[in-house]
Amino acid sequence: MNASFEDAEAMLEKHLSQAMGHLVNAIEKTAPLPNDLMEKVKAFKDKRNWLVHDFDQEATRYLSRGERIPEYIAAMDSVSADALELIQRLDGVGNELVQGTGTQPRVRRP
Repeated sequence: MNASFEDAEAMLEKHLSQAMGHLVNAIEKTAPLPNDLMEKVKAFKDKRNWLVHDFDQEATRYLSRGERIPEYIAAMDSVSADALELIQRLDGVGNELVQGTGTQPRVRRP
């Protein structure tokens, strides 16, 4: 069964409103990616979670004294570069599926 554009949009909105961990779990369960790409998604999730949840508490004591600025800039640049790489790779996977040249994800049903 193929989903309509509206169904796909609704599913995307639902997933984007969830925490990243829920999104990664949903990908694993309903649309598994190649192993290397899935590992990159998980590694990105960990780096992103550090930036979103731990960076401020960890870095404030150093940054407020003008310390470790290059280190934290490099860490944020790394998260951004990883995000861009994932977006490009996932876009490629999506385009292949839309064009019918990629491997269809296996949908697991309970």
